[in-house]
Amino acid sequence: MSRTLVIYCHPYEKSFNHAIFQTVVKHLEDKKQDVEIIDLYKDKFDPCYSKEELALFKHGKTLDPLVEKYQKSIKNAEK
Repeated sequence: MSRTLVIYCHPYEKSFNHAIFQTVVKHLEDKKQDVEIIDLYKDKFDPCYSKEELALFKHGKTLDPLVEKYQKSIKNAEK
């Protein structure tokens, strides 16, 4: 069984994007795929860099624990 990561980012649960997201996740689950979801709005992810964070970029490091979590999820995903 392959591990599939779905990254979703939309603020409105009645949007067409949300319907697509739900359809994709349901299809993967129906196929018995191992699905992990990152919902950037639900997590209240802030994509803005601080000067301190930007200085760490070239070393692949971050000050944001969510970014660390996302990096691990991406690394462990097969799809």
